[in-house]
Amino acid sequence: HRVMRDDLRVYRLSGRRYERQERPWFPELGLGMMLWEGEFEGVRGRWLRWTDAQGELILTGKQRAEQEAAARQQEAAARQAAEIRVQQEAAARQAAETRFQQEAAARQAAARQAAETRFQQEAAARRQEAAARQAAEARVAELEALLGRRST
Repeated sequence: HRVMRDDLRVYRLSGRRYERQERPWFPELGLGMMLWEGEFEGVRGRWLRWTDAQGELILTGKQRAEQEAAARQQEAAARQAAEIRVQQEAAARQAAETRFQQEAAARQAAARQAAETRFQQEAAARRQEAAARQAAEARVAELEALLGRRST
């Protein structure tokens, strides 16, 4: 598509004379005009097209429909991408929660194991102390018996 600005000449009646307009703009209509080369309704050629106040082409119905369809497709793709991001974030949160629970369970298991080990060590120490006490009491009894025999 090509826009040709210099090929179009517009004149306005001013009094009894026609004056060339620098810009093909019709303030009464709020529209301008320009020559445009491209395809319209399957025919390639040069066409006279309406423009807005900034000199931009006003889209045909088909062009507007195509533009709107493309915008809808982009919006749908953006929504889908956002939904995927939400799902990924939810999966990441779930994975983090699972890791947290696993780590908490591992800490609890380690704490239980440490407590069990301490309990077993303390029980073993108590047994050793009891055995040592019994051995000491037996030795005391033995010594008392020896002393008792000597004094008689």
